Amino acid sequence: MSAAALALDHVTLSLGGRVVLDDLSLDVRPGELLALIGPNGSGKTTALRMLTGTLRPETGRALIDGRPVAGLGRRAVATRIAHLPQGFRSHWNLTVRDLVRLGAARGAGWWQAGRPAAPDPALDLGALLDRRLEDLSGGERARAAVAWALAAPAGALLADEPAAALDIGHALSLMRLFEGLRGAVTVVVVLHDLGLALAHADRVAVLAKGRLLALDTPDVVLQNGAIEAAFGIRPVPAPVGPGAWPVAVRAGAEPRGNPGDSL
Repeated sequence: MSAAALALDHVTLSLGGRVVLDDLSLDVRPGELLALIGPNGSGKTTALRMLTGTLRPETGRALIDGRPVAGLGRRAVATRIAHLPQGFRSHWNLTVRDLVRLGAARGAGWWQAGRPAAPDPALDLGALLDRRLEDLSGGERARAAVAWALAAPAGALLADEPAAALDIGHALSLMRLFEGLRGAVTVVVVLHDLGLALAHADRVAVLAKGRLLALDTPDVVLQNGAIEAAFGIRPVPAPVGPGAWPVAVRAGAEPRGNPGDSL
């Protein structure tokens, strides 16, 4: 695991008397786009929080560039990892411009020397920069949150359901933006849209009940039974062109996840 940019090494954690991560081992290669998928309560959010050091495992280790996260200070982790949590909210009703300036305070980013440059066009924020967060739709706030996370340079981006509030056009643009970071930034993204995960990720990790069922390329994960085991559905691939891979499903057994929307 020493060659991995990020890793969980035999991590176990229980919360509220329930096992949330169960001997989970996961490696993220430098510069790759890794999608985490799984039912609600399968451990996706908890895995991200382990990598940021906001949760500590009962057993096992979380690693950044081969170094235990537990041995790194909060500032050291923050300069290496940009974390976009699920349902991101600012404590202040800032303008989008000021929100991204706040994100850039972690280091030199788009807003260098107090002079803003345009965010990536994929985020479609040009007309929103001077609007306040409370005046935005859920999808607009989600795009502003991604801009906040990317405003300062970091070696890795951990994004928890960043596409959840986006319409399909902006969701596709977001995934293409993540693809554009390939090689320069390691991206781990939690997704509930199987089509987005399979169409854009270099590899897909399938979690269920805190365990890793599969970690492989999208075409392998689509065929190896992990999706059916995790969700109780049978995926049917329907490729329709570059950058688009909708997945039809057939009903099967009950989903294999645990209750809870944010574990």
